[in-house]
Amino acid sequence: MTSRSQLEERLRRDAREILAAGVAGADPRALVHRALHGEPHVGPPITLVAVGKAAGGMAGGVADSPLVSRVTRALVVTPHGLSAQPKLPQAWGWLTAGHPIPDSGSMAAARAVRTLAESGEVDEEEMGGGSSKEFLMLLSGGASALLTLPVPGLTLSHLQATTRILQEAGATIHQLNAVRTSLDVLKGGGLAALVRAQTIRGLLLSDVVGDDPVIIGSGPLCAGAHGGLTAWATIQELGVEERVPQAVRRYLAAGLPGGADGESGGGDGHWGRSWSHPDGNLPPVSLTVVGSVANAVGGARKRAEMLGYSTQVKGLGVEGESREVGRALGREALALLKDKAPREPTCVLMGGETTVTVRGRGVGGRNQEVALGAALELEGGGVGALVASMGTDGVDGPTPAAGGMVTWTSAARARAQGRGVEHALDSNDSYPCLRALGDLLVTGPTGTNVMDLMLVLAWPGA
Repeated sequence: MTSRSQLEERLRRDAREILAAGVAGADPRALVHRALHGEPHVGPPITLVAVGKAAGGMAGGVADSPLVSRVTRALVVTPHGLSAQPKLPQAWGWLTAGHPIPDSGSMAAARAVRTLAESGEVDEEEMGGGSSKEFLMLLSGGASALLTLPVPGLTLSHLQATTRILQEAGATIHQLNAVRTSLDVLKGGGLAALVRAQTIRGLLLSDVVGDDPVIIGSGPLCAGAHGGLTAWATIQELGVEERVPQAVRRYLAAGLPGGADGESGGGDGHWGRSWSHPDGNLPPVSLTVVGSVANAVGGARKRAEMLGYSTQVKGLGVEGESREVGRALGREALALLKDKAPREPTCVLMGGETTVTVRGRGVGGRNQEVALGAALELEGGGVGALVASMGTDGVDGPTPAAGGMVTWTSAARARAQGRGVEHALDSNDSYPCLRALGDLLVTGPTGTNVMDLMLVLAWPGA
C-alpha cells in the first residue's frame, strides 16, 4: 500500500512532468516553423525583426524554414541574461535590453529597429546587406519593455517610474500596455507607420488573455491600438494619478477634455494622435497568432493523460489577485477529493495570468502567491492533493523561480519552521517561504512565454 509520503512524492514528480510537457508544447521555434510551412524560398527580400522573451526561438523557426534564404537583414532583441540562445545565421544581429523595467538597452534596441523599418541602413557588417520589400516581425511577451522609445517630452526615467508604479498597483498586462502605448513612439502602430517595405507581416506568440494583437507587445504593428484617454482612465482606475511622474500627467492631460488645467485640451491632443506613413498610406499589415497558452495546456494535457490522470481543462483566461486564485484552486482540489464520482486520479489544467497588489516589501512572484494561497486551503483537508502554478517563461517576479508547487503538507511544514503562510502573503514574501519548504519550481528561462500554467492534481482515497 502506498504511504502518504510516497503519494506526495508521486504527485510532485507527475506535476513536474506535466508542466515540462506544457512548456514544450509552446516551443516557439516549432510554432513559427509550423506557421511558415510551405512558404516559398524564392520571393521578395525580407527584413526580419524578432523581439521578446521568445525572440531567439521564433527567429530559429525562420532559420529552419525555406524563408531563410530571403532574409537580407535580421535583428533579434531579447532580455539581458538569457542563456542557451539558439544558433542563428552569423549575419543576424542580436541585442539585449531591460525587462520588465526598460533600460538604455531598450532605447538602443528601439532605435535600431526604427532604423531598420525606415531605411534598413543598420550596420551593414553586423546585419548583412541588401534591400527588402517585406518587413517580418516576430513578437512575443516582453517586447513592450525591450523596445522603448519615449514620445518627445518624456524620458526613459519617466517610463521606468510609471512602469514600476503600475506594476506595484497590480495592473494587468492590458492596463500596463494601455498606458505604455500612449507614451511610446513605436507602440500602438507607431512602428508600422515607419516601415517602408511594401508589405508588413507579424507572427505573434501570445502572452495575454484573449490573444489580442493590440495588447501583445503593445501592438507596434496595430495602428491606433490605444489612446491617452484609455491610458488616463487606467491610471485613475488604479488610483495612482498622484504617483505617476508629473511629466506623464501633463503629457496625457494635454489631450483630455478640459486639459491639464481645466481648459480645452485642443481636440487632437497626444492621446488622439493618428500615425501617418511617410508615403501617405500604411502598407498592408498581416498579423497571425502562432501560439498561446492553449498550446501549453494542450501539451500538458497529453502528458497528464499518459500518466493515467482523468484530465479536464477549466479555462485559458484565468485572471485575478494571485492569492485568491490560489485559494480557488485549493478549493477545486478539495472538491475533487470529496466528489463521489471521480474515484480516479484527476488533473485540472488552467492558463492565464494573475496579478499581485504589492502591500509589503518582500520578495516573490504571482505564481508563488498562487501556490501559497492554495496551501492555506489544502491544510487540514487536502490529503492527496497538489496545486502548482508557473510562468511558462521560467521567470516569476524578481526571483530565480518559475513558480511554486504545494501539497496538503506545505502550510503545516511552514508553521513548524515558524513561518506563517498568511504573513508571507501579506508581506508579499512568498519566495523565502517556498524556498525553505522546498516547494519552489525552478526551471531557468525556458525560451517561450505564453502566460502562466496552473494545475490541480487530486488522488481520491489517499
